[in-house]
Amino acid sequence: MSVVRAEWRRLFARRFTRIMLAIVVALFAAVAIGVAVNYHRVTAADRAVAQQRMVADQQQVTTQLAECQREQSDPTAGGPYNPLPPDMTCEQMFTPPQLDWFLPEQWVLTEQGKAMLTVFGGLLALFGFAVGASYVGAEWSSGGMTNLLLWRPRRVPLLAAKLGTLLFGVAVSGLGLLVLWAGMLSAIAATRGQFGHLTTGVVESMALYGARGIALALATAALGFAISTVGRSTVAALGVAIGYVIVVEAAGHLVLANMLKVAKPERFFLSSYASAWLTKKVSFSASGVCTVTPDGGQSCGFTDWSISMSHAAVVLGLLLAILLAWAFIAFRRRDVT
Repeated sequence: MSVVRAEWRRLFARRFTRIMLAIVVALFAAVAIGVAVNYHRVTAADRAVAQQRMVADQQQVTTQLAECQREQSDPTAGGPYNPLPPDMTCEQMFTPPQLDWFLPEQWVLTEQGKAMLTVFGGLLALFGFAVGASYVGAEWSSGGMTNLLLWRPRRVPLLAAKLGTLLFGVAVSGLGLLVLWAGMLSAIAATRGQFGHLTTGVVESMALYGARGIALALATAALGFAISTVGRSTVAALGVAIGYVIVVEAAGHLVLANMLKVAKPERFFLSSYASAWLTKKVSFSASGVCTVTPDGGQSCGFTDWSISMSHAAVVLGLLLAILLAWAFIAFRRRDVT
């Protein structure tokens, strides 16, 4: 327990952890301010302008509807509305305009909240990776790990205590940041938008979005921890992350799409699996071979792919398990001097 308490104090005493927390809070504030600036509640002036536009549009729709009905009453008459598309009537084609069509777009918490919680999960995942990588990497660079093993030679329990403390610290930080983010979104809804129809199911669904964001941050923290343990430096973890983004996600996409002609190559990348975990599902669609129909048109088939939350959990969990096992084996067997 003394090791855990010491590691807990060290985790939040580190300047890097505090700086990363400050950066995440600043990013949250910047996003919230941007949303608040771009939206506002509907005013009487907005309604007056929308009413004028609706009346003008109503007049045009009434004229077009009458012309369409006149052409339909005389099958021999030509015109743009004769014939109509199959299973289509004039009333269906020219529906009366509604006032809501002309009002400014509103920010509604129940509609945009899940997307904003996905942003929360992405930023928190970056925070987790950076803190996890630097947490153990700094000890390797400073020689603190070697000094620690002089009086605590049990390597596996020591590394497990460090990992457990890191994950608990990221979870506590993530929970606090989630409360802060929810407060920001509620403030936007109360002052610049609307809450919408908040039900128990909607609140539970949004809470699960936030929980998955925290879970992803725990996974990325453990990932950064494992790579830094194997590479014995923070730079190693950051280098692997940057290299993966440049070589695999960017260059690999170009090679697969342009040279190998692979449809939707992003379905193979870890970023898509992380997105699927946060949003529950990611879908891709690509057109197939087009054939000529008897009437001279074209018929193109489509191929669909999807990554579900369970697929993402299996792939990301397996990758994390392999890297953590590698880290513990390397830490147990290798010389630490």
